[in-house]
Amino acid sequence: MSDSTLSSGEKRAHDAEDVKPNGSGNMIVDSGSKGIPRSEFVLVSDSSGEAMELPTSSDNTLFMTTLQSSFPGATGMKYKNPKNGALRAVAVDATGTKLLPPADGWDDKVFMDVKLKEVIVVVV
Repeated sequence: MSDSTLSSGEKRAHDAEDVKPNGSGNMIVDSGSKGIPRSEFVLVSDSSGEAMELPTSSDNTLFMTTLQSSFPGATGMKYKNPKNGALRAVAVDATGTKLLPPADGWDDKVFMDVKLKEVIVVVV
């Protein structure tokens, strides 16, 4: 099996006609991504700092189920904006099933999982 074929026999996304190399080792998806660099993996870290690479889908999104299988309880992701140091949330699609890539792509960032904080309500 070649590097460009998945175990299911399907071609990898970067072999599709609408995906082209951009010269820096990344791929640009022409249709549906508005020129966002294509990444095969997203680097995600938990609160202890241990990082894991999670695979993206063929449309350059990250399935919420992929995130949650590696980081149980995760409800989203965030990363540090290099321009101002503020944390920035990763957008989720309208169905709540996919995390959308930042405008400049997934590369060169370490994402952190976001979990709901447990809220304890005390009734007096």
